[in-house]
Amino acid sequence: MIEGPYHKRNNEDVIRMARTFDEYHTCFRNFVSKNPERIRASLDRGTLAYPLEMYRDRELDMLGSKRSSRSFSYGPEEGDIKVREKIAEVENIKHRTNYSADNVAIIPGAWGGLEFALQEVLNFRRGKSEGRVAVIGPTLYQMFYTPIEHFGMDIEAYDFTKLDDAHRPESIDELAEVFDSNPRAIVVTNSNNPDGTYFNSNILKEVIEKAGEKGIYVLLDEIQNCFPSDGNGLNYGPWIQVPNVIRLDSPSKRYALSDCRVGWMIGKPEILFGHTNGEVHVNRIEGAVGRMSGIMGNAPRVANNLLIHLLKNELNCLSNGKQPFAEYSEQLRAKRDFVISQLETMPRVEAIHVPESCVNVTTRIDSHKTDLELSQDLMQGGLLLMPASGYGYNPEDSTLRITFAEREQRLREGMDILKKYLSE
Repeated sequence: MIEGPYHKRNNEDVIRMARTFDEYHTCFRNFVSKNPERIRASLDRGTLAYPLEMYRDRELDMLGSKRSSRSFSYGPEEGDIKVREKIAEVENIKHRTNYSADNVAIIPGAWGGLEFALQEVLNFRRGKSEGRVAVIGPTLYQMFYTPIEHFGMDIEAYDFTKLDDAHRPESIDELAEVFDSNPRAIVVTNSNNPDGTYFNSNILKEVIEKAGEKGIYVLLDEIQNCFPSDGNGLNYGPWIQVPNVIRLDSPSKRYALSDCRVGWMIGKPEILFGHTNGEVHVNRIEGAVGRMSGIMGNAPRVANNLLIHLLKNELNCLSNGKQPFAEYSEQLRAKRDFVISQLETMPRVEAIHVPESCVNVTTRIDSHKTDLELSQDLMQGGLLLMPASGYGYNPEDSTLRITFAEREQRLREGMDILKKYLSE
């Protein structure tokens, strides 16, 4: 067996990484409350403003100030079906698949959807689940805190963060240990978080085929698949539509809808809606949708009127061979390039992980301090940066995540603060 370039993690490791986020947030909340005027640049998260090329007054009205009798906003009636049909139509254009509305469920974002999918796949009932989960990282480990701590799931993680130039498996042989552990489900974030590196589609196809032969589900969290650089993307084909694949996505980043917590799950109807006596039917008590309904009733629908409008625009672009939101993507690429060019001039920067998608750049610093300690130091200088040990890096890797979806002035101020700190 070939040993992969990964760090293997157990439940305790995953919990520790998840708690890194809580510790970081506690630190900066306490700091900001005591020093309300100190922070000059927050590059630790990206909340995109509504780009004018995407949102005019009419679209903004759809967020809630106007309603009509033909609303798409609520419940499993015609409106919900129309939204699911439009999602399927867009996905079919992108990947040459043959999805229908029965393959799509509306969920409260990819994070919540992943938890519901894991519960269904591992048959979590009456406090017990069946089988273990293998996570291929780096990814956001806070997503797995509840499955471990509250649902008692057994999770192993394989973080491809050992090397600077390979933050994904480069062959299926590197995943031999994953398959030998015989998990019930394999979770892949595509592209990964925080690096924005896509899983090689040819290798992913092999993983899905081998997993199918062994009765293993493959769950694909695609939330980071936004604003890809030239030549990059999911690169799926019809092979992605198989019974053992469950896809989770949210438009929160690429549509600037992070405040609406809307998303979708794509998979076979038995997983989404459950079945009774072998017959699948859409209902509110079985399947992943039933698990969601038992906790929150419905996924938030405030954005569905706007969502279907944006899906229609995206479908029109794809049908005409155009890239949706091309102008805004170019603006983000310019900000990404600015961050990278600044890092290249800074002392003590050992590695820069150039993203293939999304809005983050990760960088490793030459330091005897942990990433969280570096973040705390930078707070004192007025800059917020996220420590990467919450995503699968070791704390002593001294790796930080820089989010460039920010106003240019704040971006420049933030990079100036970082450069000053590293030059001291």
